[in-house]
Amino acid sequence: MLAFYEKFRAFFLAALVHVVIGAALVFGFEHSTPINTPAARAPVEIIRGAAVDENAVKEQIEKLKQQDEAKRQAERDRQKQLEDAAKKAEQERKAEEEAKRQAEAAKKKAEQEAKKLAEKKAAEEKRLAELATKRKAEEEAKRKAEEARKKAETEAKKLAEQKAAEEKRLAEIESKRKAEEEAKRQAEEAKKKAEAEAKKLAEQKVAEEKRLAEIEAKRKAEEEARKKAEAEAKRKAEEARKKAEAEARRKAAEEAERKLEEQRLNELFESEGRGLDSENQSQLDILKQVYISDIRQKIQSSWLRPSNFQVGWECTVDVKQGPGGTVLDAVARDCDGDEQFRNSVENAVYRAEPLPAPEDPSLFARDLKLVFRPEN
Repeated sequence: MLAFYEKFRAFFLAALVHVVIGAALVFGFEHSTPINTPAARAPVEIIRGAAVDENAVKEQIEKLKQQDEAKRQAERDRQKQLEDAAKKAEQERKAEEEAKRQAEAAKKKAEQEAKKLAEKKAAEEKRLAELATKRKAEEEAKRKAEEARKKAETEAKKLAEQKAAEEKRLAEIESKRKAEEEAKRQAEEAKKKAEAEAKKLAEQKVAEEKRLAEIEAKRKAEEEARKKAEAEAKRKAEEARKKAEAEARRKAAEEAERKLEEQRLNELFESEGRGLDSENQSQLDILKQVYISDIRQKIQSSWLRPSNFQVGWECTVDVKQGPGGTVLDAVARDCDGDEQFRNSVENAVYRAEPLPAPEDPSLFARDLKLVFRPEN
């Protein structure tokens, strides 16, 4: 009923707006073209001999035209205002209808929700009522069962108290036996369950210990690899340093050797024509052996024994030296043992710098080949 009234009211307002616009148009056009009612003519006084100013007449006509145009413009403005008012009224009507539609939708939604809540409440009340009825029925059945049991016990007691006592005793024995069997079964199940849990825990412990052992082994392997990598990097850096130092010493020694060679040539030119007899040659051989022995002895005293050294190991060492016993290069080859022993021999040569000089300068050897035997 309310919806019908709202629709009728909207229709009535729309119709009223259209009627107003139509009336405004009709009366507006009638007003814009007014009909001049003929008035009674007043006696015209004829003035003879007077001239009419044509310019004044034109001005008067133009003025009348302007007044008429102003009236028409005012009418057009009024018509536009009426049309705008009609549009605004139509928009307000549509907005009102939209608001009513939304209100109606909200109302329906609220009614549906209220209906759902009512249905839910009714279902809950029904469930509670059923539960109450069920509870009452159970209490009643229990009460009746209790009464029947008491009645049966009374009748049985009256009929045969002895038989009832015997049956009761047998029932208690049977119940006790079943209870003991049930307890035994439950204990057996608990025991099996505990054994299974213990086995599972033991397996988990073994797996965890294995995982930890693998992690520790992996860590140790990584640590060992890291140490080896660091040692290798250190060794390579040391070799690079030695080679760089040896190269610098070699260049300096070559320069010094060049000067020494020039000096030797000069001495050789001075002593030209003089030969060495056999006695002098033997003396030089002895001095050379002493010279080599001194070098080997100093290298031996500079050698640091590695932890894994074994008796019997030896190395052949190629030594390149410059003037003054400067060690330019030392390379151990054909070595027994491992790389650690080889490195210890090369380092001993560098630590022995400067190498001993021969008593006779002519015995100086730039390149030496020594056999290094630590036990000797």
